[in-house]
Parts: sequence; C-alpha cells; structure tokens
Amino acid sequence: MKKTILSNPWIYHNFVHLVTRRRRVIKEILSQEVTASGKERVLDLACGTGDFSPLFVVGSYVGVDLHEGYLRFARRNFGKTFAVMDSRCMGFKDDVFHGSICVGFFHHLTDQKTRLVLEELRRTLKNGGWGVIVELIHPISKYNLLGKLVEKLDQGNFTRYPEQYCSLFSEYFSVEKMYQRQSWPWDVGVFRLRCQKPLK
Repeated sequence: MKKTILSNPWIYHNFVHLVTRRRRVIKEILSQEVTASGKERVLDLACGTGDFSPLFVVGSYVGVDLHEGYLRFARRNFGKTFAVMDSRCMGFKDDVFHGSICVGFFHHLTDQKTRLVLEELRRTLKNGGWGVIVELIHPISKYNLLGKLVEKLDQGNFTRYPEQYCSLFSEYFSVEKMYQRQSWPWDVGVFRLRCQKPLK
C-alpha cells in the first residue's frame, strides 16, 4: 500500500466525504442493500474512520481496520466498537456475524490477499450470512477525467472492473446481486453476497 496524504485520518475523512459525493451515495446503497435487524451482529471490514457505523445500533456493530489512526478518529466520533485487526486473520470465533459490510477495501489488495480476506470473512460469517461490498471501479465514462485523477491519488493499486471483483467473490460466496453506480467522481461496483456453508 502506498502512503499518501490521505493516510492522515482527518484529511481522509474530510476529503473523501466533503469534496466528493461518496458518503451520501454509499449510505444510500447500504440503506437499500443491508437488511440487518438491531439484534444481528454486523462486521465492518476495513472500516477506516467508521463513517458508516451510525447506520447500526450500538452493540450490534464491530469495525476492524489495521490503521490505528483511523480507529482513534472513529472511536472519538462514533462511540461504537472498533478493533485493530488484520482482515486476513481476525481474532473472532467461527460463525459469529450475521452479516458484513465492506467499502473500498479490495482495490488495495492483490488477488492473493483478496482471497485470504474472503476466506477469513467466510469463516466468521454464519451459514446464510450476508455481505454487502461497495468497491471502487474504473470510471464508467471515459470523460470522467476527475475520476481517473482521484483513482491515481488513491492509496489502492488494484482497482478492477466489476466482473473481475465478481469472479473473485464468487470463489467464496454466492453473488446474489451486482451493479454499478456512478458517484462523482468515484464510480463504484455493488455486490450482495450470501455465505453458504456445508452442514456439519
């Protein structure tokens, strides 16, 4: 992962959400796709500064990230449960979460690391559990020059096309839904997953 000015949590939070439409658009997507009740335990994978934790009630939400600075910001501002963990080897028991959200993480990872994270996510989800992934994709329009610039400034080096993400996700989950959403200047792919495990 390349270190840029966006590694600063305050700059990241305000640049991503005040300069762009990202927060509003992704909140709309999550509100539409997430069906969790207040009793369900939800994992926010690579939660960053915890921007989407207010969508969930206290006690049901757990956010994990490797960036301690981002998590300090999240704890100060949102009052939810946040833990420093590597998404490839999280310290949770098997089958503990009903669902998971993940926003803008996998474009930071190689295919190999993505598979390790997906395998770990599958381990921690209950059978029948759901996942909603919102991921940065290459700009849909060739005229979205600002989107191309933002993609270069971003810390991730592995932005993919929706079909490429879908191919990786389908190795570990059933992909129930996939679509693209323009969210100037970023364009995103949305994937709704279902965890299906063999009966023990």
